[in-house]
Amino acid sequence: MIMRVKHPDWEPLPIEGAVNVEGKVFLDEPGIGLAMLRFGHNASFPEHAGDTDNWVVCVEGRGFTSVGGETAEIHAGEKVFWPTGVRHQLFTKDSEMTTLMVHPVGFWPAAQR
Repeated sequence: MIMRVKHPDWEPLPIEGAVNVEGKVFLDEPGIGLAMLRFGHNASFPEHAGDTDNWVVCVEGRGFTSVGGETAEIHAGEKVFWPTGVRHQLFTKDSEMTTLMVHPVGFWPAAQR
């Protein structure tokens, strides 16, 4: 059975403190979340620690990731692992970036599903 994706279009990220970040969600199901985030210039979302392990793949452009207090530049074709309970963040300065987010649980905040 074919089902419609709940958030197929770019929408502002519904997270308090997110700046200049849009997302689209491909899978938001129990057991897996798969989304893309698009960061404009000087974009960010608040640093936080997640309840699960997550993978982030930089699909286009470049930006920065912070994991456990260490910041590194991330470029298209690179990925980063965010372990459970470790504070992490993505942001850009003078560039744009698109990322693929892989979560073992749903992605979009529950109030927006």
